[in-house]
Amino acid sequence: MPTPGPLELVIILVIALVILGPGKLPDVGASLGKSIREFRKASSDIQEAATVKIDTSPLPADPAPTADASIAATTAAAAATNVTPVTPVTPVATAEVPIATAAPFAQPTPTDVPSSASSASRIEELERELEARRAELERSSTQVGVAAGSRDSGSDAS
Repeated sequence: MPTPGPLELVIILVIALVILGPGKLPDVGASLGKSIREFRKASSDIQEAATVKIDTSPLPADPAPTADASIAATTAAAAATNVTPVTPVTPVATAEVPIATAAPFAQPTPTDVPSSASSASRIEELERELEARRAELERSSTQVGVAAGSRDSGSDAS
């Protein structure tokens, strides 16, 4: 989207002056500046929070001697002040804890869907019912035709 040119900016300022008036225009400008400043600050804070800071400095070669040295210094200082030293807790190496896994999901068999054996018998049953209805329809249409024929023959005789 292109930026507005000088003529467009002048037109916008004139419209703002007419709508707001000369007394309110400086207040509106100040509040607009504050809003833009706060928006920029909030967006930079979000960017800083989202940025992951990774420490790429090399680790010390052997961290155990430094812990032993600090324990010895604490013990020596405690002995000098006649206070019982508190030994620092050293971290214990823990085994990796596996991520919780769920049992594989088994789709339950629907109860309203017939099995293939019962569906085959149901199909045969429906075919027999269809044949019976067709035969009944043929008989009724034949009877209607015979009855209509008897009426026609009766009318011819008169």
